[in-house]
Parts: sequence; C-alpha cells; structure tokens
Amino acid sequence: MIKAEVTWKDPILRKRYKIGELSYTGKEYIFEYYKNLEEAKKAGFNKLGEFKNFEEKYSNSELFLTFSTRLPNRKRKDFKKFLEENKISEEANDLEILLATRGVLATDTIELFEKIDFEKNEIACFLVGTRHYINENTYLSENMEIELVPEQDNEYDNFAIYANNSKKEKLGYIPNIFSKDIIFWLKESNYSVKIKKLLKLDNGKRIEIYIKIIK
Repeated sequence: MIKAEVTWKDPILRKRYKIGELSYTGKEYIFEYYKNLEEAKKAGFNKLGEFKNFEEKYSNSELFLTFSTRLPNRKRKDFKKFLEENKISEEANDLEILLATRGVLATDTIELFEKIDFEKNEIACFLVGTRHYINENTYLSENMEIELVPEQDNEYDNFAIYANNSKKEKLGYIPNIFSKDIIFWLKESNYSVKIKKLLKLDNGKRIEIYIKIIK
C-alpha cells in the first residue's frame, strides 16, 4: 500500500499541518482526515475539496477529483518527457506520480509527502525551500553525501533541520511535518544521508532534492 501525508500550509505563517492520509491499495484510493485538526483549523484550514465530512472515510476506484486535478494530463505530448525529468516509471500509478510532484498548485496551499515508516532503518523525503538556497553554482550531484544540521534557534520550528553539502552550502530543510520525528529517530544513532534523486525541472530553472537517510 502506498500512503501519502496530505498537508495544508498556513498562507501567512507558512507552517505546514498534517490534515489527512491519502492511500492506494492497488484497487482503490482512500482518504480520511486525521482526528486532531484543532491547530490547523485555528490557523484557517476549512475542509478540502469534496471531503465535506471530517469523520468519514472516503474510498473510490479512481483518484479523487481534488487530487486528480493536480496530475499532468497523460495525453499531453510531453508527458513522457515529464516522466523522465521527474524520474518516474512509465508504470507508475496516479498516487506515485502525485508524490513525485507533491501535487503543488499555485492556487492553494495543499502539498503531499510520502508517508515515512519510522520502523524502518532507511527513510526518504524531499527537501523543502530549496529555491531559496540553490543556484547554478551550488555543489550538487546525485548520490553525494550531505549532512543534516539541527537549527534549534529557528523561530518557526523548534526541531528544524536543514541540509548542507560538503562545502557547507545550505540546500534546504526537512519538511516540518517530519522534523521532530526524524530528530528522535536519529537520536544516538550513527547515520548517513545521500541525495537519492536530483531533479532539474523547468529546463534547469528549478531543482528538487529527494534524500535518503540510513542508520
């Protein structure tokens, strides 16, 4: 089963909140809200698309409209190029494609992240905020080792973690929805961090970094 964290970002403070889980069993898509959404609601979150009932578990054989509108059209001429640029298999299902792009639209603040299983010894996630730090001169390559640095004086996240390359150039941050859990997952453990996928999108104008952490 493939699972995704569905998040909503406060448009003012830019803080992300987990609001629900979207999964694919191989036969159907399932969406349900998380039980405790009080903080997100106080920040302004008010339901998502066709999911009007916070208590209901939704299922459908096809991807829900709220999420399918975030997918590129498979019939467009450059769809194969899109798959190649994002390093997506041609056999990928809709949720796998959605996770590869995080389903971001310019019209809202919803974003999806692959759900992390902290019972495993290897986890992976995209870095966020990369556009603020990376330029054409930044030292980057796929499979290169990087380091994670806690930023305890971060005013928005007490558990903030950013990534550096070997030249101490900042590359981006671990998403705040994972930072606390990753801090505790790594506690008192030896670990290594590498760039699993380096995506050069929009003709190289936008860089996305997908990292893996092994302990």
